[in-house]
Amino acid sequence: MIFSSVAHAALFVVLFVGFSSAKQFADHEEAIPVDFVSESDLRQMTRGERDAKTVVANAQRKVDRAAENAERKQDAPLAQRDVEAPAGPPPSNEKAEAEAADKKAAEEKARADAEARAKVEAEVKAKAAAESAARAAEQAERARQAAAAAAEQARQDKARQEAAQKAAEEQERKEAEELRQRRAEEAKKAAAEKARREAEAQALHEKIAREKQEAEERKAAEAEKARKAAEAKRMADERAKKAAEEKAKREAEAKAAAARRQAEQKPFNPTDIATLLANKQPAQSTGSTGAQPQRQASLGSPTSSAPKLSPSDRESLIGYLQAKMRDCVSVPPGSNRNARPEIRVLLTRDGALAAPPALVGGDRAVGEAAVRGIRACAPYKIPDRFMAQYEEWRSMIITIDASDL
Repeated sequence: MIFSSVAHAALFVVLFVGFSSAKQFADHEEAIPVDFVSESDLRQMTRGERDAKTVVANAQRKVDRAAENAERKQDAPLAQRDVEAPAGPPPSNEKAEAEAADKKAAEEKARADAEARAKVEAEVKAKAAAESAARAAEQAERARQAAAAAAEQARQDKARQEAAQKAAEEQERKEAEELRQRRAEEAKKAAAEKARREAEAQALHEKIAREKQEAEERKAAEAEKARKAAEAKRMADERAKKAAEEKAKREAEAKAAAARRQAEQKPFNPTDIATLLANKQPAQSTGSTGAQPQRQASLGSPTSSAPKLSPSDRESLIGYLQAKMRDCVSVPPGSNRNARPEIRVLLTRDGALAAPPALVGGDRAVGEAAVRGIRACAPYKIPDRFMAQYEEWRSMIITIDASDL
């Protein structure tokens, strides 16, 4: 913008200077009227006195004395033609003087005319020079004013450009500051949102860990409670069994003592010995009999008289197996945390799987994950106190609670 303004101003000044330095037209010289005067008229005009007071018609030339043998002649008019007149008689002194006077008058008039013309020419030239100087001064003033106007325009253009540039820079600075503040606010919001999500995730993780720990502690407490209950029951059963055995032993001893006393009181009878021997149990088994020998043991029969599990023992064993199986089950992400699939488990006496676990009810995704975990953790260590009740726990339905995983 500044360069364009300066270029226009320079072009304007060059044009003004070029026009002012152009060749001027020649000054027009004012025409001076000139009258042609004949020689006779000039002679008549020069006969008078320069300092005469009045003009006299048919004036005679002034003479100081009369000439000898002077002839009164009337001056003949001069023929106005371009041929040379014939030589006349030599002029007299008076005529020579008159001619000299005429010549002098003509020279003076010519000099006066020349001076007048020179004066007029000088005045014309002075006037033309003054006009030219005035025009030059006017042109110079115009050029100066144009240069000043161009400089002022350039200054204004520069000021406007600087103001526009400053405004643009200020606008750019404001936009940059607004962008920086907006980005800072966005970064702050993003950091706050990230911190909030991390805090929520941490809180959720801590909650899950706490709930899991509480569940494990609760399960451990329940298992310990069940174990203590089972142990108390076992001890109670053992005490009851021992008491029953002692009671039976005492009763048997009492019966034997009574029998001895009775035998001592009754006379000897050999048939009583055979009867007494028939009532006693054999010392050891002699083996079972059947249609054919069978050496392989079986799992028993539902109608057999094997020992039964009490409800508390059954719950204790199931809780024990559930705790072992949960350690190997991993629920897939996004699964239902409230699912409680049921899996049928067939076990051997040593705790191995007699058949693959089967999902019998509940959520399929969690159930299949539970089946995989149960198979991965097999075999399971079965406490010795449950071995006598194998027929009671060889087939069980195990419920896996996904909320406990």
